[in-house]
Amino acid sequence: MNKKIAALVVTYNPEISRLQINLENLKKQINNVLVVDNGSMNISDVSDVCDVINVDLIKAGVNKGIATAQNIGFNNLRVHDIEWVLTLDQDSLLPNKTIDAFRNSGKMEDESTGIIAISYYDRNWSEKQKRKFQYNGKNSIIEKDFTISSGNLVNIKAWEAVGGFDEFLFIDMVDYDFDAKLKLAGYKSWQLTNVFLNHEIGKVIHKPLLETILFLPDKGRLADHSAFRQYYIYRNSIIFYRRYPMFFKKRMLVLRTFLSTRRLFVYDHPIEKLKKAWKGIADGNRYNPVKDKQFQSRISNCLKHKETLLK
Repeated sequence: MNKKIAALVVTYNPEISRLQINLENLKKQINNVLVVDNGSMNISDVSDVCDVINVDLIKAGVNKGIATAQNIGFNNLRVHDIEWVLTLDQDSLLPNKTIDAFRNSGKMEDESTGIIAISYYDRNWSEKQKRKFQYNGKNSIIEKDFTISSGNLVNIKAWEAVGGFDEFLFIDMVDYDFDAKLKLAGYKSWQLTNVFLNHEIGKVIHKPLLETILFLPDKGRLADHSAFRQYYIYRNSIIFYRRYPMFFKKRMLVLRTFLSTRRLFVYDHPIEKLKKAWKGIADGNRYNPVKDKQFQSRISNCLKHKETLLK
């Protein structure tokens, strides 16, 4: 029996030509496509594209963050009896026959499946970097602990069970936080190894000499983001690792995170971004998951659900 699938795309000041290609590509595989716009300055252009392609649009009005926008979309689709939601970034291009690959995976009928993801590569990476992130085994699907949100087919029942996406995080680590809750709730995440998403992690910067001087481990794969975004990258990294020590053991977490800000010297406007990153580290350092009652409630519900799922 075919499960009802919809696609959800969250937009924020998108490049209109690429968004149009993205949505046209989606409509070839999924009839039900929803865009949630997070207060784009070019909302009239976004609206025009959605009208032309016959895509539903919800205007959030202001930027409420990726987690809030995704929850808005999931709540809307749930009312229409959608069972699985494909989440995509505004500039990610879904490969042909991806939906067929999802359906043929055999995992959509398994009630313990929380996510089926596809593999990805950044079009700005070199061929060597792309190969590094490609699975070289024989299996066409493997179990994963954590996957990025773009290209994920999410079981809407699993989304409900874990309390949705954490809106406090706003952006960055929202997907990994969701993955961790799924794992605690007894759900499994899978990744197709033979379907690849053309995805951008951001403006890739490559300054070989400076990267070597700074002893950066991820040379040639540094994605530049705004100062606003740097705050959440560093704050949420600390919050995430403090929330889930059962999955990760990070010694000297704050110090390691602080030292990692040296990569910002490779980016544009480094001083401004350093200030935001350090503020994010300070706020993350003040976070105590034990005192976060909403988080504790969600984790408690996840653990209870795992007992139910395993019966």
